Amino acid sequence: MGVMSEITSEFEIYKLSATLEIWEIAILLLGLNPSSISTRESDRYGVETYFSDIPEEIDGQFQALKKVLIAAIREEEIKNCFDNQPSDFTSVEVQALKNWIKSKGFKCSFFDISNTENQPYLDRDHPHYSPKLHAAIKSWMEFKDAEIEGTSPKETLKVWLSGHAVELDLIHGGNPNKSAIEEVAKIANWETKGGAPKTPTKKFSSDDKEKDENDISDLPF
Repeated sequence: MGVMSEITSEFEIYKLSATLEIWEIAILLLGLNPSSISTRESDRYGVETYFSDIPEEIDGQFQALKKVLIAAIREEEIKNCFDNQPSDFTSVEVQALKNWIKSKGFKCSFFDISNTENQPYLDRDHPHYSPKLHAAIKSWMEFKDAEIEGTSPKETLKVWLSGHAVELDLIHGGNPNKSAIEEVAKIANWETKGGAPKTPTKKFSSDDKEKDENDISDLPF
């Protein structure tokens, strides 16, 4: 099935693009589908108009966004764009665009960007990013409000981490890395005094069925 099995609309296909034109980026940031916009139209006299079908209520935002993006390219705030005279149709690398949006401290749901301005430890592009720290925080946040009964918090965390190992870079040899998961669960575990086992009321699943213990030598710490 691959990636296409997760694409539910024409709008989402743009998430697969490695590059986008400035006008497309502006439209996407406004929550619209670029495929619904006509870039050029000619009247019966051959006079061309551009983006004539932009909804009137967002046209001001559309024009402003294009100007901001063009200025960011000219000032080299958006990297890897070598157009000396950027225009509405200049192509921009999506990863460079994401980095620029993050640097401004903004969220953008379409490009899967959350505001990491106050959470640099969750920013995968940070030079000191640590997958273990990220995994520990994510797992703790998942159960911070959960009531636990029947098994220990640590075991609960291990099962959840195993089920999200790919997402959290806790993979070795194609399988969840048990040693790394054990270490992360120790960090996130809030119940360090022992006692009766507890079980989370929150439901979760895991494919933690691998038979061999894996080492953590391939994790980039």
